[in-house]
Amino acid sequence: MKPRSYLFIIVYTVIAVITGYSQSEINMNYFESHKDLGGEVKLVNSVIKEEGEITYQIFNILSYDNGNYYLNAWIMGVELDSEGSGKFLEYDYYVNDVKQEEKLVPEESNWHNAAIRDVNGKEKKSFKLKKGMNQIAFSCPSPEVPEIEFIRL
Repeated sequence: MKPRSYLFIIVYTVIAVITGYSQSEINMNYFESHKDLGGEVKLVNSVIKEEGEITYQIFNILSYDNGNYYLNAWIMGVELDSEGSGKFLEYDYYVNDVKQEEKLVPEESNWHNAAIRDVNGKEKKSFKLKKGMNQIAFSCPSPEVPEIEFIRL
């Protein structure tokens, strides 16, 4: 390889490492400086992960007590067809790696508050969390990414 190639590889690697580290630091600092975002729980961090053809947004949270919780998400609705179609990208969700029956369904094509509702879409649905660290994840088909800024329980 030519010396220029080595230099390019080194510079590219350094930039990739710095960018990845900076994003995780920004994420943690954001939740740390906005402690009230989680409501009854503490949002520790949020990670986006891709596995095969599925993209996940994972929220690590600290629950102060065992119990049932309702979830609301600050979400950007993504319309699947043309604007005004009313068909939105729906997100599967998981609580501590267990897929839930319901989905998180946006209600409009903008930033808004969306709640987890029962399979009929009528009533808010609660789920159990254990005291201590828990994980709530949302998923959708790649290349889309769940557009969820934060969750509140």
